[in-house]
Amino acid sequence: MNSTIEVLTNRFSVRAYLDKPISDEHQDVINEVIYRSPTAGNMQDFSVIVVDDQNLKEKLSKLCDNQPFITKAPLLYIFVSDFTRYKDYFELCEVDENDFSTPHYGTMMNGIIDATIAAQSASVAANSLGIGTCYIGDIIENKEQITDLLGLNSNMIPVAMLTCGYYKQEVKLSPKIDKKYIFHSNKYTRASSDEVKDIFSSKKIPKKYQDQYSNFGEYYYATKVGADFSQEMDRSMRLYIDNFKQQ
Repeated sequence: MNSTIEVLTNRFSVRAYLDKPISDEHQDVINEVIYRSPTAGNMQDFSVIVVDDQNLKEKLSKLCDNQPFITKAPLLYIFVSDFTRYKDYFELCEVDENDFSTPHYGTMMNGIIDATIAAQSASVAANSLGIGTCYIGDIIENKEQITDLLGLNSNMIPVAMLTCGYYKQEVKLSPKIDKKYIFHSNKYTRASSDEVKDIFSSKKIPKKYQDQYSNFGEYYYATKVGADFSQEMDRSMRLYIDNFKQQ
């Protein structure tokens, strides 16, 4: 197994970090990897906000579903789908936007994918340098406050935040669904009822919730999919999409 495959297969979310800033050398490496990430049509429809200000980290921690460990991360990367540069350039070029509808859902999706690829590139690069990372999807929540805090505009959608810090814990890989349910040959095959039961047979309700739910499905829906933070994420994402389309 080569070093690249080893980094990828041993990647896990790190939420505890050494009290040590990310070195300029390592940050430069991560930045370069982000910069060289593949993008749709080489348009680079994404931007990255790098956060090291403690006051800002504390505000983001509260807005991102109250996760205190975010404040302990030496560095945060916020990946944003961003059509601003092209929007401004089209105006300078006096492009007649009456001839077409822009930006549109395809443009928005390209930016989201670009930002996601860049975030994964950053995570892999960081992990290879002994820097742990954790994805924070909650950056999508609280649209109004996040937009104001980060200076976003209607051409932008925050896609993911990545916390970064030198490892303070040993590798602890999360259990995954059996590979046979992930990979499909040539076309998708929907799992049968028995297979669905098998897929989730290894999932357990945490002890503190066992008196509240009769099975893992109820627990997961109540604490994840149907939880308050998930509903807020949905509300904010709808606003981001609507604002992107209506400009």
